[in-house]
Amino acid sequence: MSKYILAALVAMALWGGAAHAGNAAKQHSGTVLETMDSGGYTYMKVEENGQAFWAAGPPAEVAAGDEVSFVEQMRMHDFRSNSLDRTFDEIRFVNWAGGGVTASEDALARTVPAGHPPVAAAAPDVSMEPVAKAEGGQTIAEVFDRRKELEGDSVKVRGRVVKVSSNIMGSHWVHLEDGTGEPGTDHIVFRSSEHAPPAGTVVTGKGTLAVDRDLGFGYLYPVLVEDATFTQ
Repeated sequence: MSKYILAALVAMALWGGAAHAGNAAKQHSGTVLETMDSGGYTYMKVEENGQAFWAAGPPAEVAAGDEVSFVEQMRMHDFRSNSLDRTFDEIRFVNWAGGGVTASEDALARTVPAGHPPVAAAAPDVSMEPVAKAEGGQTIAEVFDRRKELEGDSVKVRGRVVKVSSNIMGSHWVHLEDGTGEPGTDHIVFRSSEHAPPAGTVVTGKGTLAVDRDLGFGYLYPVLVEDATFTQ
């Protein structure tokens, strides 16, 4: 029986950036019960200590019966996979590359698009204190909780900039936190073609909410605010 080590060498690739302090990754080990490939991802149903759950990550060759170890980066509820035409009650997004995984070199190369900053880079050391909700806006927790209802609508979130990736795929990618939400769903990425406020500042971001936005290369955003603008 082969063993695949699913390591966090592409930390938070599914979020389009690095995991930041406070969102500690969790190590898991278990047995693959079933698996499938779809939409550029490998999905696995894994049994760990008598509990079965679904996990998904960049393409890798795994089969039922394999013993696997992997690092959980984010957990989502009521996640819709359009390529599978299926909604998962809960799914854990994980990262894997190297360490015995037999994914093709081409598949692994597609994990990070050309020009994207190193995903293992540390996020800025930003003090995170609760930020007051924008008038007429939403908290980050509310956006995640109401994402299906708000899809395609304009949202407004006031938060602190914890990470900025500029001039990637023609856009600036701004990560905001406001002190609400749970690890993995406690920050939102705003995509802007205009300007990017500096890390550490408190801003109000406004734009159109996209849900389950798949940019390819293993970059899947459960929520992403497009065409974003920022005010102090």
